[in-house]
Amino acid sequence: MSAKELLTNSSNTITDDLQDRPDVYVKVLLAKGEVLKGIDAYQEAESNYRKALEWSSETTHPIENKVKTNVLLGDLYTDWNKGQQETVEFAQRAHNQLKNMESPPPALKASVIGLRAHVISSELKDYEKGNLYFEKADSIYKKAGLDQSYEYMNMLTGYGRTLLYVFNFTKSEQVLLKSNRIHRKTLDRPTLTVAENYKFLGWTNRKLGNFEQSNRYFRKSIALKQKLTGEETLQTAIPMYHLARNYTLSGEYEKSERLAKQVLQIYQKNLEPGNQYILQAKNYIGTAKYHLGNYSAAERSHKDIIKQSNQAMHKAGVKPNLALVYQHTDRLNEAITLLEESINVNEKYLDHQSRVVAVDMIKLAAIYRELDK
Repeated sequence: MSAKELLTNSSNTITDDLQDRPDVYVKVLLAKGEVLKGIDAYQEAESNYRKALEWSSETTHPIENKVKTNVLLGDLYTDWNKGQQETVEFAQRAHNQLKNMESPPPALKASVIGLRAHVISSELKDYEKGNLYFEKADSIYKKAGLDQSYEYMNMLTGYGRTLLYVFNFTKSEQVLLKSNRIHRKTLDRPTLTVAENYKFLGWTNRKLGNFEQSNRYFRKSIALKQKLTGEETLQTAIPMYHLARNYTLSGEYEKSERLAKQVLQIYQKNLEPGNQYILQAKNYIGTAKYHLGNYSAAERSHKDIIKQSNQAMHKAGVKPNLALVYQHTDRLNEAITLLEESINVNEKYLDHQSRVVAVDMIKLAAIYRELDK
């Protein structure tokens, strides 16, 4: 049996036998949900969390258990990309319930603030404000003497990730390394938190230009996630995707294409057609084919992505790649149209001074130069 089958089938009888002991029953449901989340069984994890929420009223500390469960549901929905509105609602519900507690445990309070930080940065894309909440959670954990806890390590992972989006790469690296140091000091087993830290450390080092170190971290994340979650899970595929991106950026296109194909297989096995992750993997395959001189295959790949995507920003990210194919096959006017469309979308959703806009403008200038304009 797979781990997912074992957790969703065989353990159900054991779990349901605990219904006459609500405190224990809720704890087991929450623990089971955490494990299911770790192996990408999001729907099954949600089912356990929602059952825990229903039974929280029967426990000795009903409000505390409801807060805990809403925090876990909020974290799950964030990782699952389930829906912005629902994720924000879980965070708000946990916050409102916390206010109804006379003396909430510091760890519970910090977890609610950590979720709000996660939601504000990941869902609402307000990274500066999100970091302020992470700093507040950090302070609560430290004052309560909980800065060696697993919850604190998890919070640092989210903090390190959000620092990437405000371009504070050095501090991001420091925060993530701190999380790993605490892990080595307090636990004798590998966890997904460490695997996530390796992934974000790979990302940080890529931004700092340390590609060799970045590759090492991504490989560490892949190896640990394969061990903890399996070789064909989304958890494993995401650092593989980032490593493929590194290969693209460093000009190792054969490696990039080979790895992106593996990632695509995993995504297609676990996600619905048209999911943004599937389209991103196809984009790297198309980019690799272009650089390897296979223009017809690159064109098919990029056109397929544009056709399947229903988001303007995703299309805008692929159109410049298709424009390069057109440029190298002497279809310059078609290339100009694609680049202008991409620039217009990115100016609307990002900023007219965005780096992405500037890069597209450079590509457009190169085509005009070819046309003696």
